[in-house]
Amino acid sequence: MGNSDMDLEAEELRLIDLLGERTRIFRVPIFQREYKWKQKQRSELWDDIETIGTEAKPSHFVGQVILVEDERKSDEDVDTYKIVDGQQRLTTFSILVCAIRDAADLHDNKNVESILTTHDKNGDEIRTLHLLDGDEEAYQHLYDGSPELIEEDHRIREAYDFFKQKLSDLDTDEQIDLLKNVVNNVDLVRTSCGSMTAAYQVFQTQNDRGLALSPLNLAKTKLLEEASLVGLNEESVRRRWENISTRLEENDQVSSAAPRRAFTHYLIVDEEYDVRSRVTTKDFYRTFAAALDKHEGATEIRRFISKLEDYTDRYIDIHEGTVRKYQRNKRSLINDQMRFFQSKNSHAPVVLLYLVENIDTADEMENLLRLANKLNVRLNLQDAAPAYHRDSMYQLVTKLIDSKQSKWEDEAEELIKERTVSDKQLKEILKGRELPNSRFTRFLLRALEEDYYNAGSRETRIDLDQVDLEHIAPLSSLSSERYSTWAAVFNHNEERFDHYKSRLGNLTLLADRQNSRVRNGSYAEKCAEYEQSDITMTQRIPDNYPSWGFETIEDRTRTIAQDIVNLWGV
Repeated sequence: MGNSDMDLEAEELRLIDLLGERTRIFRVPIFQREYKWKQKQRSELWDDIETIGTEAKPSHFVGQVILVEDERKSDEDVDTYKIVDGQQRLTTFSILVCAIRDAADLHDNKNVESILTTHDKNGDEIRTLHLLDGDEEAYQHLYDGSPELIEEDHRIREAYDFFKQKLSDLDTDEQIDLLKNVVNNVDLVRTSCGSMTAAYQVFQTQNDRGLALSPLNLAKTKLLEEASLVGLNEESVRRRWENISTRLEENDQVSSAAPRRAFTHYLIVDEEYDVRSRVTTKDFYRTFAAALDKHEGATEIRRFISKLEDYTDRYIDIHEGTVRKYQRNKRSLINDQMRFFQSKNSHAPVVLLYLVENIDTADEMENLLRLANKLNVRLNLQDAAPAYHRDSMYQLVTKLIDSKQSKWEDEAEELIKERTVSDKQLKEILKGRELPNSRFTRFLLRALEEDYYNAGSRETRIDLDQVDLEHIAPLSSLSSERYSTWAAVFNHNEERFDHYKSRLGNLTLLADRQNSRVRNGSYAEKCAEYEQSDITMTQRIPDNYPSWGFETIEDRTRTIAQDIVNLWGV
C-alpha cells in the first residue's frame, strides 16, 4: 500500500524478497545502536524458527523493517538503504545463515547467496548487509568464513557460536531444510520511506502501539546528515553528540527523560528558535529539525552544536547546584534556592535555564527565584495534578519571554494568582494535608525556619544532609509495642492517628545526631532534646506545647499553615 502524503510504501515480503533483491545493499545508519542481541533474544528466535515449515507453523512473521533510501550513498552501480528499524533482526538472520553455511558446508548454495550477497549493476558481487564500526569488521570476518578472527565475547561471535551449537544437533539434511524455511518462510513488512520525516511518522505509529522507538535517534541522524552535506566530519559530529548525550544520561541529578527533555528545554529558552511552549515526545523531532534548519552551512552547524554543548554545561550546573555565574557571596544561596525549586518539580530546569541565561545580577536572580519557589510551593501544597504543575512551569517561561525584563516579577506574581488557589483555600487545604518524608518537605520547613522565623538573622544555612524530618509523635506510635506511652496519648485510636501523623503540626526539623537519640523517646524525652536544638521551630515546641495529642497537632498545624501563607501568600 502507498501513501503519497506520508511518502512511504509498505508491503509484506519474505526474507529472501527483501535481502535477495539485486543491486540493493542495506546499511545500519550511524545513529543506531551496535548489535545488542543476547542469549534471551537468540533463544526465543531459535524456538520460533526451528519448527517453521510444519503444518502447524508454515511461516513465521518477524514484524516491520523501516528503510530510507540513502541517495547520497547510492550510485550508478548500487542502491543503498538505511535500516531505520529492524537492524537487530536482519543482522541476526544474516548471522544464522552464515552459521548454517559453515555447519553444512554450503558455500555455493543459492539460498545462502540470496541472503548474504547481492550484485551491483555490473554483475559484481557485493555484501548485502553493512554494519557499524566494530560490528562491520566482525561481520566481514563472518561473511568471509573466518569466525575465529572475531573476539569470543563479541556479540556477533556469541550469536554465531550459539547458532552453531544449536545446528550441531541437526544432521546436514535438517540444516539445509532449516535454511530453506528461513529464507522462504520468514515474513516481514517492509516499509520504505522517502525521507527521515516520513520515517518519523511511522515511528509515531509504532510508539502508539507501545514499541520503544526514539525520536532522539532521528534528531541525531538529521544533525549528522546535515553536517555531512556541508562537509563537516561526520564522526567528529557524532562524538560531540554522544558526549552531550552521555553527560546527560549518566548524571544522577538529571531527569531520566534526558537528553530529549534537555534538548527541548534548550530550544525553548533560546529565542532564536521561537519555540513557545512544551514540546511533546511526538513533536520533538519536528521541532529539532526546524531549529537545525535555521543553521545553513558548516559554520552555522558548528555554532548549533556548540550551543548544545554550552547549554549542557549550564543545564548540568543547574541540576548539581554549581552555577558559578553570580557573585561569590550570593552564589551558595542562589544555588540552594534552585535546588529547592527543583524539589518535586521535574520541569523546573526549563525555568531555571531561562533565568540563568537572561539574568546577570544576583539580586534580580534572588527575587525571581523567590517567586518561582512561591509558585512551586503553592502548587505542591495544593496537590496540583502533575500535568497542571508541568504546564505552569512552561507558562512561566512563556510569560517571561513575552514581556520586558523589568516586568518579570509582576508577570510571575500574576501567574501565581492565576495558577494557584487563594490563601484562604490554601490554609484550609493545609489543615488536613499530609506531607511525605521527602526532600521537598525538608526544603519547605527549612525555608520557613530561615526566611520566616529567622528572617535576616541566620548567618549560616541549614545543611539538609545533616538534619532529619522529625515526626514529633513517631509514625509507628500506635502500631508498635515500643511506643506504648504514645498509644495512650492518642487513646489507642490508630485509625484517627493515621490521618494526623504526617500533618504539618506533627513535623519539625532535627539534627540527625539528635534524632537518633530520641527517635523512640516519649514526648518529655523529646522535648529535652528539642530545647537543645539550634533550629528555632523545634526549640519552641516545649514552651508552646506542654503536652501532645490530636488537638495539639491541629493547633500547631493551623499555626504553621498561617506562617506558610504569610511567607508565600499572594
